[in-house]
Amino acid sequence: MAITFLAGNRAIGTNAERLAITTTNIQNGLEFHTVDTNRDYVWNLSTNAWILLGSIVGWNSPSWSDTFTSDNWTYASTGWSVTGGTMKATAVVQNASRRAYRSLGSSVSDTLWTCDIDAKPITFEVGDSAAQLMLNAGNDSEYNAGYSTNDQLGILFSRDAPSNNRFYTGRTLDQGPTTVTGGPVTFVDGTQYYVRFQRTSATNFRNSLFSNSNRSTHVTGSPKNITMNSTIMDLDNVVFSTNNFGTTGAATIEFDNLVITDNI
Repeated sequence: MAITFLAGNRAIGTNAERLAITTTNIQNGLEFHTVDTNRDYVWNLSTNAWILLGSIVGWNSPSWSDTFTSDNWTYASTGWSVTGGTMKATAVVQNASRRAYRSLGSSVSDTLWTCDIDAKPITFEVGDSAAQLMLNAGNDSEYNAGYSTNDQLGILFSRDAPSNNRFYTGRTLDQGPTTVTGGPVTFVDGTQYYVRFQRTSATNFRNSLFSNSNRSTHVTGSPKNITMNSTIMDLDNVVFSTNNFGTTGAATIEFDNLVITDNI
């Protein structure tokens, strides 16, 4: 593919294209997202080098990234932890406020953003086991908020008790009891997946599950689009959590390579 230059001193292309850039032709602070390796870099003119966002530069708008090589998260209760270079839920159970969260420092756009993350569901037990990743207004989980005042957009991996099936879905919450899910996509324990969820307009939420790291091959049933309320806004935290369905069943899952890009 060819490099695409975007507004705000940003660019998208492959890692090979990034390395081949004639750096005397680019501005200091150029942010470059590599579509094949799912990394974000910034060009530092003073050191004449690319710096990996999330490792040194860190957590900054308009692009946030975390490779979980260090722990910058806050925890409510037990179950979630940065372990072995991943954000891991270890046997987290439902019907409890178990979560890890981190502030973005500012809200993402209310109309246009993309979140990519790698996900490996390891074990989902019978009995409504579940784990989710949400962009939130505030840092409460869905369960802890009691469907009260939290706006949330995100994704859920779960194992449904009645059917015993494993589902990946998108979820939207608009300050109340209405949760909309985009029809489920089936996943398999022990399989590495690559997630992308996006706000593509004020009223559309799109979630995708891929089988390859460059996110070109959808899992059967993906992608899904959800018509959502435009009043879901001011999302300024990333929250890993359980949800409020069921009372039994535990989930173990690993997440890695989180990248949130605003206005794209």
